[in-house]
Amino acid sequence: MITAFNGKDIAPYYPTCVDIETAPNGSIIAVGFIYADEYGYRRYSTYETLLDWYTFYVSLLLRYKRDRDMSKRLTRVYAHNGANFDYLSFIEFFSDNDLLDNAQYFTADSSGLGLLVNLKSVGKSVTFLDSYRLLPQSLQALTKTFNVTHIKQEVPKECKHNYLLFKEKYPALFWQYLEADVKGLQEVVHAFWQQIYTLFGNVGHLPMTLPALVLRIFTKQLERDIYTPSRDKLKQMERDAYKGGLTLCMKTGVFDNVNVYDVNSMYPNVMRNDVYPSSYVGYWSNTFEDKKMGLWRATYEQTRRNVPPILFDTEQGASYRGSGVYTTNELNYLTSIGGNYTVTEGYVYVKTAPLFEAFIGNVYEMRKQAIERDDSALAYILKIMMNSLYGKFAQRETGDKIILATVKLMREMLDTGIKYRIMGDFLVVEEQREVKHAFVAIAAMITANARIDLHTRMCNVINAGNEVYYCDTDSIHTNGTYDVSNELGGIKLEQSGKAAYAGRKIYAFEKIVPEVIDGVKTGKMLDKVKAKGIGRNITGGTLSYDIIAQLALDKEQKEAITFERFPSVKGVLGKKEKSAVISEMTRNIRNTGGIWD
Repeated sequence: MITAFNGKDIAPYYPTCVDIETAPNGSIIAVGFIYADEYGYRRYSTYETLLDWYTFYVSLLLRYKRDRDMSKRLTRVYAHNGANFDYLSFIEFFSDNDLLDNAQYFTADSSGLGLLVNLKSVGKSVTFLDSYRLLPQSLQALTKTFNVTHIKQEVPKECKHNYLLFKEKYPALFWQYLEADVKGLQEVVHAFWQQIYTLFGNVGHLPMTLPALVLRIFTKQLERDIYTPSRDKLKQMERDAYKGGLTLCMKTGVFDNVNVYDVNSMYPNVMRNDVYPSSYVGYWSNTFEDKKMGLWRATYEQTRRNVPPILFDTEQGASYRGSGVYTTNELNYLTSIGGNYTVTEGYVYVKTAPLFEAFIGNVYEMRKQAIERDDSALAYILKIMMNSLYGKFAQRETGDKIILATVKLMREMLDTGIKYRIMGDFLVVEEQREVKHAFVAIAAMITANARIDLHTRMCNVINAGNEVYYCDTDSIHTNGTYDVSNELGGIKLEQSGKAAYAGRKIYAFEKIVPEVIDGVKTGKMLDKVKAKGIGRNITGGTLSYDIIAQLALDKEQKEAITFERFPSVKGVLGKKEKSAVISEMTRNIRNTGGIWD
């Protein structure tokens, strides 16, 4: 059941933050640390090694052991992108020095979320949080957006890939750089929290992720509880109906005069404009009811083939025929564009409501006002809030739990028959979680409505005699045009030019991005390339418009691209990779085809 958040009132405070700098071999060469004491004074310090920092940190925890508020503040530590960088070095250090009673590493889709440890020396649990999971932007961008006192500084060009050289050659600048990072992060998180508290009131301590925070804020305005499903059959039906955005390459090749249009806040728009289940209460039916809100297990065929496919087959993804679970709106839309279906079973929700109309409407109006006042920080906060809520309703109730392998724990698991696999010093255990806010039908209907919205816009431009080459969740690549608008659900022109498409997530535009060096435009135009799975720092091969164009025109050609990559969470925890050591990976990209090729 989803109920209104009513936690203890926690006024925003300057959070505890940490940052490390590493040498090319992964060794830690500096630690920056900041906290606010009981009087509110910000205390910053630096350390040459992680052991030096740990010794000080433990003394700090012991000093404030009997101060409940200070203890809470000190045991919630932030680092930006910490769960995928800093905390991997921490867990190596803690494990190698036998400093832990227990630990759990939190992940989502193989990416780190945070770390919870219990330190032997103080008998306290410490939660290491990743501020990137609250504010998904680079620290450089955040310090500028929030206009804080300490803006992230630049690294000398010859030191960008060697911070040990930075420390040795420019020591004063190096320590200033670290100080700006740590203090700037603390100021950003505090400013963010203060804005949230001012606008929406108490949210308790900031949760681990932005979606969790927005869910708290959303529930505060609920007029009545939302009753969520509990029976396995219905929950599985809802899970089968939940699918992502419509991402399709219609045809590969090279095309002139391609316009890329983006829909403004597509998901918030369909959330505001449509009704959704307000309770799981309903009934099963074997007969499709086109006027009722429901989910339907069905086989289908889309007979109109000159527009992209709208429905997702369980195995193949978006396709012109297949089977799966679909919303009432999806099956009605299929009929309207040309198609048929056969329903085998369905579930109808009898209680519906415009759940998000007031919430999205209020947040959107506040954002418009913030933009008018040139308040970039608030406008950014409200934008990411609107786009972060819907997925929380689809949070999984099963998943891997990564926990420190202690003798006591392993004995318990053997005694109870719980299955696990060993990953270095950790155990990976599949667990069932109680997710009280899980109501996957809501998320499924939001994403379905968004796909229908995007598909309708593509049909409109095709019906006008134009072509659509590509689409991705909320964007359309076409040689046609749309009327643009800055309003919620309006459409804006993002870019135009000559484009090459070699498949889903593989395309390029020729020389449409101005080159900028040290903040100054050089007058040179650069290609804009999209190639999923390829890192930014390319060390071998070439990724350019010309290469993508060759792939688009030759389905037999492959291009090997070598790029730098950071170690993965599971690689470090499994002792297959060393934290903070950059390695190289090579991947081949090729023409993967379009649905109309």
